[in-house]
Amino acid sequence: MLRSAHVFVAVLFAVLGIAFITPTAVLIWEFGATDWPTLLFAHSHLFFFFPVFGVLALVAFYRPSVAFTDFYWRHVKFGGPRFTFGFAAVAGLALWFGAGLANSELRSIWEIAPKVLQAEVQARLAEPASCGPNSPSGASACKSQPILQALQQVRELGQRRSSISDLQRNCKIDPLVERPPSDQALRYCFPAGAMLNVSECCRVQQQFRDDVRLKASASGSQSLSTSRSILSRIDEVANYFKSFFVIVIFVIGVLLVIWQRRIRQLYPKGLEDIENGILIGAVAMIFWFLMDYGYQQTSDLLFGRQHAGFPLRLSFVIIPWAVLLMLYFTRSVRAQDTQINPGQLLIAVLSSVAAVQYDKIADLSFRLLGAGAEWWIYAFLLCISLLMLTLILSPNILQKVFGQMNEDAPDGSPPLT
Repeated sequence: MLRSAHVFVAVLFAVLGIAFITPTAVLIWEFGATDWPTLLFAHSHLFFFFPVFGVLALVAFYRPSVAFTDFYWRHVKFGGPRFTFGFAAVAGLALWFGAGLANSELRSIWEIAPKVLQAEVQARLAEPASCGPNSPSGASACKSQPILQALQQVRELGQRRSSISDLQRNCKIDPLVERPPSDQALRYCFPAGAMLNVSECCRVQQQFRDDVRLKASASGSQSLSTSRSILSRIDEVANYFKSFFVIVIFVIGVLLVIWQRRIRQLYPKGLEDIENGILIGAVAMIFWFLMDYGYQQTSDLLFGRQHAGFPLRLSFVIIPWAVLLMLYFTRSVRAQDTQINPGQLLIAVLSSVAAVQYDKIADLSFRLLGAGAEWWIYAFLLCISLLMLTLILSPNILQKVFGQMNEDAPDGSPPLT
């Protein structure tokens, strides 16, 4: 492959890696005296996935990306101009997505400066608790509790429950359908910190949304501008690179499937590394889907559920994309180009079932990969990512280890592999 293809991909992926790691480092530094673990666990799709599995995906897709770049420049008609135009189009699309995230009405808690979050907690401690249907002023007087305190309660209670979706309240009212009797039932409302029915909880959740947006907004007066965290400014820039990363590996994966026959013919010596990288990278990206929908649970608990049924998030495209790569880039495909083995078909079926069973998958993601996760789970995921990274950098290491163990085994004993 062209040396220039290696240099181009290496430099590009190094920049993306820095953009993945920097926001998490800033989060730990800026919110170190506040409660950075709660923010990291609740937003694991941003601050754990990208510096861990995102970097793993970069390493995994390095060889496939180099092959893709070399293939287009050397073996595709008008490949250079087509590659340049495609790169510019992906960059423009990433800018569009990044601008959309920056202008989103729904803001995140970590966009608020730590001093503002702490000051709000101290101010509310001096106020008497008067919220709930049994309070003297009634439920209509309930207002949202301190922002950070509400998030901490989500994590604290989430660690003690196997399911959190039953505490969500659907705030998207259909005027053509009667309200179910369960809407009058009292359930715990996290922003209010009290037992409320749907109408009152949704009112407090809307107040909570407005409060977060006001404090996280940089527009308006100087006082509003200073309420933004440093992390919010860093991540606003990093979002462009993250969007670029997601789009570019999606496009590369699809185009590699389209050109798979020619790539196998042109790069037979590097085919094993290309296939291993694609498969490991696809598995790593599935964690983004799971963590993203785990965060959706946290968002629904704090800001109110604004959707009926399955919510479509950008990360959902990873599922059909990963299944597509797994169907076409396995060792069995080299032996039988047109046949799909039962294992591959099972992957597609299970992925479809997972999409249908949204509530169960989302509850599990929240409990294991989101705000309700334990420290040891993240430590285990870090070990998994390191193991997968080792398999990419040293694909023959397992064969060497087991081969050495077989040589050391006593005579007459069965082989270990």
